[in-house]
Amino acid sequence: MGPLRCPKCGQLRVRRCHREGPVDHALSVVYVYPFLCLVCGRRFRALRWGRRYTTQPTQGREVERIAVRAPLVVSGAGARVDGEITGLSLQGCTAWTRVRLREGATVRLELLLEPAEPPVVVAAALVRSVRSDKAGIDFVGVSPDEERRIRRILTSLHHVEHDEGVPAAPPIQDGRLGVLRTPVFWLMTLLLVLATLVLTVFVPSFSRCVWGVSC
Repeated sequence: MGPLRCPKCGQLRVRRCHREGPVDHALSVVYVYPFLCLVCGRRFRALRWGRRYTTQPTQGREVERIAVRAPLVVSGAGARVDGEITGLSLQGCTAWTRVRLREGATVRLELLLEPAEPPVVVAAALVRSVRSDKAGIDFVGVSPDEERRIRRILTSLHHVEHDEGVPAAPPIQDGRLGVLRTPVFWLMTLLLVLATLVLTVFVPSFSRCVWGVSC
């Protein structure tokens, strides 16, 4: 079984994420697990036949940040602080600032990620942690347009730094045979096989009919 690609952006940087709800737990019995794309943040399920994953602690962020250097402006409590982004994801960023930020503060961010374009504006961000001269900041309020810009920038950064020369795979849902690679198809197939086995063992007349002896 080959490496997984994200069905949305086609990147290889995906990893197992935590199961959520009864559907995820039920599908994991038949080796269908939830995964998370570390580039675009897409959550999806995939069949990993024969593999079992250990339960990981739920603390910490699930999407890792891609290394990037870009100017940053932090606004809050009537003050503006200049700084620099050192890591970026859809969920937040790691930043150095000229003035130490206060842990737990809610701020406004302007991310100068594209030199020829206006800054990406995050209307509300939470200063999650402060260590030395760097701060871990979570995006709390981001408009859909700005989120799309961040997603596009992350995808382009990943293409340049980590996946250069590897063509993106088409979404797995495309084509007539795309359904063969969906978790629902394999779950229904397994249930059908189990039902057939049960009827064959416990209903002799069904067994004779199936094998063409008599009906």
